[in-house]
Amino acid sequence: MEVKTSNVFWEIKALAILSVFYAHLVWEGDWETGIAIYESIGCLGVPLFMLMAGFFDAKSRTPLRERLIKLFIPLFIWGTLTFILKFYLDPLYTFSTFPSDFPKWIYGCGSWYYFIPVLFWCLLLVRYINCWVLLIVGIVSMILSYMEIIPYNDYFTPYTNPFNYIAYFLMGREYRLRKGDDIIVPRIILILSVFVTIGFIFLFKIPKYWNPFTLLFTIAIFLIFWSILYKIPQNKLIVKIGKLSMVLYLCHLQIAQALATRICAYLGGGVIANVIKVPVVFFIVVALVYSLELVLTKMKLEKLKLWLGYK
Repeated sequence: MEVKTSNVFWEIKALAILSVFYAHLVWEGDWETGIAIYESIGCLGVPLFMLMAGFFDAKSRTPLRERLIKLFIPLFIWGTLTFILKFYLDPLYTFSTFPSDFPKWIYGCGSWYYFIPVLFWCLLLVRYINCWVLLIVGIVSMILSYMEIIPYNDYFTPYTNPFNYIAYFLMGREYRLRKGDDIIVPRIILILSVFVTIGFIFLFKIPKYWNPFTLLFTIAIFLIFWSILYKIPQNKLIVKIGKLSMVLYLCHLQIAQALATRICAYLGGGVIANVIKVPVVFFIVVALVYSLELVLTKMKLEKLKLWLGYK
């Protein structure tokens, strides 16, 4: 893959992790337009990451075992640290419930870590089940989840159900297998993508990952991002944020929520506080994560950097 193409993917990952911040730092208030915009932006992150994961899986030469190690060691380290913090801050977590709460936290039941276990299942499923069978099962699962028919529980939730995400993964994977690394977006497809995006925001005030239309929305946004980013000079800062996206995802939530609460309290809430809180919090957390990387690099702790999810 050429450098420019690789960097565009990193830039899209930077935008995707920003979307994750919008998902977790919700709009506070009753302004429906603001809520719809926040929800639509926040709905993009996980599907975009899953689509790109499928794309890179298609021709990956890295053994699956090595890839899983790179996913689960950072998850376990950051998951343990954030769980300890949650344990001390939340009175509902006690020593008596620790044996059940900790595995649930790592697996994404009651935490934001569901992406990595779901990605693990997607990586396994595509190696043993026909892609068309998976796609059909995935679409059916999304529809049934959206209609609230599947009997979910504390351990098996819509967020941890891999079949709610497999269609995103397959779209990226099958495209690369059939078309290669070159992503060409005809003008008519780009125009349709813009209309799909606008329509989605107005039709679905509170979108969900397992809404089948979110699949179209994600593809449309990816094509728009690609068309823009591939044609403009690449930004080293955005590329770097993309390379930090794994660590940002694993460690951000509690820090981000604390910062957002302080910003809203300082500004007295309202539209201005809601508009600026996510960008401000995002760049503060990026600065903290980057500073940690600099410290680890200076101390020559390269293995620890890898264990924490740094590229």
